[in-house]
Amino acid sequence: MNDFDSNASDDDVVLDSTKYSFMGLIKPLRITA
Repeated sequence: MNDFDSNASDDDVVLDSTKYSFMGLIKPLRITA
């Protein structure tokens, strides 16, 4: 995912890292969703 991070802006990288971390916590809950 280095290419994606390199192309993303600083804000996008922060949002992505937060989103992935959040998804990691909610992922088990969203399996049925």
